[in-house]
Amino acid sequence: MDIFTFVFKDMLLDWPLGTLAAVTLIIAAVIILCLVAWGIYGVVDSWGLSKRQATGKVIGKVYTPSRISVMYVYNDALKTSLPHPIPIPEDWSISVRIIDQSASMSVTNDFYDLLNVDQPVLAEYVSGRISGGIYLKKLTRM
Repeated sequence: MDIFTFVFKDMLLDWPLGTLAAVTLIIAAVIILCLVAWGIYGVVDSWGLSKRQATGKVIGKVYTPSRISVMYVYNDALKTSLPHPIPIPEDWSISVRIIDQSASMSVTNDFYDLLNVDQPVLAEYVSGRISGGIYLKKLTRM
C-alpha cells in the first residue's frame, strides 16, 4: 500500500475532522479535474482550425455597464474579512446568426454603435471540431 492511500485512508477513518477534510479534498479534486477537462475541450474544439467567412445577420446587441464586484479576503492580523473591490469593465456584445447557428462576440463601443439589429455583417469564424458550434473571430460591417 503506497503512502498516499495509507494517509488518505487514515483521514477518512478519523471522524469528524479527518473525514470532512478528506471529503473536501475529494470534492476540490473533482472540481479541478472538471475545469481542466473543460479547458482541454475548448482547446481541442476551437484551436488551429481554418477560418471561414459568411454573411450573417445581427440578431441582438447587449450593453453591460461597468460595475464593481466585492470579494472578501480574510486578514489574519485583524482577524476579520476585508472587502477587496474588483472592477469589471463595461462590455459591448453583438449576437450574430450564421448558417442557422448563433454566436456572440465582444466588440468596441464604436463598432457597437454602427450596427443595428437585422443588419447584415461579414463574419469570420471557425466551426468546432467536436461541438460543431461556431466561434466568431472577426465581424465586418457590410
